[in-house]
Amino acid sequence: MLDKKKEEDRPLHIIRCAYLLFFNFWAREDDFLNVVQQAWNLPVTGTPMFVAATKLKRVKKALVEWIRQKPKLNLQVESIRADLHYIQQNLMLDPANEQLAASEHELREKLDHLLNLLLGKSPDASG
Repeated sequence: MLDKKKEEDRPLHIIRCAYLLFFNFWAREDDFLNVVQQAWNLPVTGTPMFVAATKLKRVKKALVEWIRQKPKLNLQVESIRADLHYIQQNLMLDPANEQLAASEHELREKLDHLLNLLLGKSPDASG
């Protein structure tokens, strides 16, 4: 009976598990592999499980820092939409303006590219 009470008085050990939400398009970024390799290749000593866990934690930390440095895609999309709206308003006033038409085309391509990234489609996907 005394042993049972001692167990109840002990604090519980809570294991936290934090996940990294990974988007596939990150792997297509030019510097992605370099960030992962630099974090992974740092030396670690210990049991194989400790080494693997430590390396994974380092990669996660490096990716989180890397992601924070990237502009947010949703903010980029909203900015491009606003620019596109402005250009389209001006095109309505001056439909023969080739520079505005070229800018509209460029912004549409950028917007399509970002939306494909957000939706997880490959850059080669059509439609």
